[in-house]
Amino acid sequence: MLSIRFIPRFAIIAIYAILVWLPVTLFAQADRISGQVDASHFLQVTGNVNPHVTPALDQGRVDPAMKLNYVHLMLKPSAAQQTALDQLLAEQQKPGSPNFRKWLTPEQYADRFGVSQVDIDKITGWMLSQGFDVITVARGRRFIAFNTTARQIQNALKTELHYYRVHDELHFANATAPSVPAAIQPLVMGFMGLDDFQPKAHSKPIPRGKGLKPSLYYDNQNVLGPYDLAVIYDVLPIYKAGYTGSGSTIAVIGRSNVQLSDIASFRSQVGLAANPPKVILVPGSTDPGIVSGDEGESDLDLEYSGAIAYDAQILFVYSPTILTSAMYAIDNAVAPVMSLSYGICEQDVNNATATGWQSLAQQANTEGVTWVNSAGDAGAAACDQGSDQASHGAAVELEPAIPEVTGVGGTSFVQNGVNYWDPTTTNAVSYIPETVWNETAITGHIGAGGGGYSTFYNRSPWQVGLGVPAGTARGVPDVSLAAAVQYVPYFVVENGGQNVLVGGTSAAAPTFAAMVLLLNQYLGVNGLGNINPSLYWMAKNTTGVFHDITTGWNGVPCETGSTDCNSTGYFGYYATPGWDPASGLGSVDATVMFNNWSVAPGNPQIANVLNGASFTNTGLSPGQFFTVFGSALGPVNGRGLELDENGNVSNYLAGITVFVNGTPAPLLYVGPTQINAIAPYELANYIGQTVELQVYDNLVPSGTFNVNVVAAAPAIFPLGNGQGAILNQDYTVNGSDHPAAPGSYIFIFGTGQGQTNPPGVDGQINGNSVASLPVPVGAFSLTIGGVPVPANDVAFAADAPYSVEGFFQVNVKIPENVKAGNQPVVLKIGGIAGPPANVVVK
Repeated sequence: MLSIRFIPRFAIIAIYAILVWLPVTLFAQADRISGQVDASHFLQVTGNVNPHVTPALDQGRVDPAMKLNYVHLMLKPSAAQQTALDQLLAEQQKPGSPNFRKWLTPEQYADRFGVSQVDIDKITGWMLSQGFDVITVARGRRFIAFNTTARQIQNALKTELHYYRVHDELHFANATAPSVPAAIQPLVMGFMGLDDFQPKAHSKPIPRGKGLKPSLYYDNQNVLGPYDLAVIYDVLPIYKAGYTGSGSTIAVIGRSNVQLSDIASFRSQVGLAANPPKVILVPGSTDPGIVSGDEGESDLDLEYSGAIAYDAQILFVYSPTILTSAMYAIDNAVAPVMSLSYGICEQDVNNATATGWQSLAQQANTEGVTWVNSAGDAGAAACDQGSDQASHGAAVELEPAIPEVTGVGGTSFVQNGVNYWDPTTTNAVSYIPETVWNETAITGHIGAGGGGYSTFYNRSPWQVGLGVPAGTARGVPDVSLAAAVQYVPYFVVENGGQNVLVGGTSAAAPTFAAMVLLLNQYLGVNGLGNINPSLYWMAKNTTGVFHDITTGWNGVPCETGSTDCNSTGYFGYYATPGWDPASGLGSVDATVMFNNWSVAPGNPQIANVLNGASFTNTGLSPGQFFTVFGSALGPVNGRGLELDENGNVSNYLAGITVFVNGTPAPLLYVGPTQINAIAPYELANYIGQTVELQVYDNLVPSGTFNVNVVAAAPAIFPLGNGQGAILNQDYTVNGSDHPAAPGSYIFIFGTGQGQTNPPGVDGQINGNSVASLPVPVGAFSLTIGGVPVPANDVAFAADAPYSVEGFFQVNVKIPENVKAGNQPVVLKIGGIAGPPANVVVK
């Protein structure tokens, strides 16, 4: 007879982990570099070569003396840290969670998700030994910024910097993947700054005559000013309620210095009191001075973020690169809202860069920072910004596609002969219907609201609803606002006092960012983090928040024979009801959005309660694994079981509790649509009765759900296609590739055995002593292939060792006369038979 003692612990744990979602063990921050750094043993850091680095584009090596300012060594978390970070990000957005809107300081982020200080010291020690000029170690301990030269890069990182001609522009980049000492390599995400492929500004200025004034009917058209936007997007009631941004701060990101006189002139001309932005040059970076094109972009961003939230403190963070500016703003948590109107085509970056940008956005969200980014002005062809026709296929820009960033697309107004403007003041008097912004045909140059699907980032669980198609790619944009260049553009003062008209999603992004800042003030919070889950929830569950854009498209002309170019000579996306990749969810009614913001995910709804193994409605037996299906049941990113202070499976997980007849059930897994739990053994007192089940998200309860209590509900866990969770005698998983021979033993795993002897203890973890393992009170029997198994061939039938009580194991010999093939195994406990599950017999 085969004894339980001969089953290795690893076999039990392996099958148990597959079936009941054993948790990933979360370790506290630990040192990950053992010993000293050996500078003689190097490993490459993969994913760190720009996709344009090809022999055909190579223009030769750069000058070895070339200086590089603010290169970033990006550090990555351990797998356990990333799991914990993902969970925290979900909980910070979930009402009722203990972590709801509990933002971290950069130092708290460092201690939970950064590299240990000991490891930082070892890495910086190696960097200094290579001659790198270390500028700063991030407060969040996720990057180290340094100055260097091309020669030092070659010597230290074992790669050369070359010039490459891309899109008729000369760029430099590392020719091969950089290498670092082997001890450091597992901690290195990559390097950002070894190439100069930079995000580009999105604004589209149109110089006008000196007589141009804001809110005037100029050149046969109306002009947008801050007051017009406040009317069109229903911000005026928010002002009247006293929410103007006073005491709040918003950060604008740039890569050029600005002339504060431009901002002062703008505010004066639109009737706003002086409120100059605070200008911050990133410490240790080279001042780029006034940069043509970039200065105008920054003027636009500063003027409209500061005009919509007109009493807010505006911080302008700048440096020679957008990356450096954004990193400083986030790593120092300078403001709860950040507006960025730059973007780079996803085809122009490597995997490490994409991962690095997302890690930056995730840190921002943990600190409560909402990052708003323009979606781009090249329609569905982000890689062809500034061109007359597309030649690189459908693409989106990287920054707005990051799931932790809110991407803002563009619309234009459709007046259809209706006058939406006061003829006396030339101000807008109401909302004006919108269509997708696309002026490509008017200008002969690509100019349309950016949108499409990411090739780097997966779609988050919150991006669902009307219009969102099947698929796994993150869709962009999330929302849209006015962005037209030719028809009703924005009034801006830039470049030393020039009054100009401007359009593009660069105008839409700071306008929306300012609304988010007002929302912070309205809610009385210092940060909302990632607002995307709430935006999509409101789109599904409320009305009036969004002006759904259902006309127009962001299609662009394309070069014959180029990627995605069809027979029409165009490609792009049409607006449709609900979300679409041309306008996102549409534009917003700010007042309705504010009033509905407190109504957000968090009210659990139970749809069904089923046997956790058979997924049928068997009722609940004591100790049975069961599954609750529904909506808003738990965190967006599912969470596996945890042990309480007594070493038992906890009945409180990620803020969730499941009560069965008033008794909390041990929780194996909680997620947004599913909870796996264990029925309390207290149900043994209610056999034949109906009890109530209820899910609590902290203090927020679901409705009650009635379930029947039964003495037993035996069921074998499934592995798919009717196959049961069964191990062979050699501990391989039974299946067509590993069938079991008649006369050999198999190990069957199930649940629903009912009350046990000794009586079960909720959530208790079993040891491995056969004498102490709980056995079912009801009589046990089984058949295999219709053949009854003699009692003396059942070597073991009790709770599995090393597992939580309620996880049942049967060790049984297959009768010699069972036929080959898929044969049903049926368990019967206390006269109650469970559904069949297959075992494959030779």
